[in-house]
Amino acid sequence: MTIEPGIYSVPALLAAPELRERHRDAVDWKRAESLLSLGGIRIEDNVLVTEQGFEVLTEDIPVLAGG
Repeated sequence: MTIEPGIYSVPALLAAPELRERHRDAVDWKRAESLLSLGGIRIEDNVLVTEQGFEVLTEDIPVLAGG
């Protein structure tokens, strides 16, 4: 099983007034705009699931900034 949460910056969505209004209390819009140049981030873990339990296969892989 692969668990891949991700978040992506979509300029058209960040500029949509109706979304800004609807999510005004949940999103720090200035911060979101400041991260626009990153494009997004994806975090992936590979997990082996068996009858005995689970093992995170990517647990010991070092995190590299910028890719």
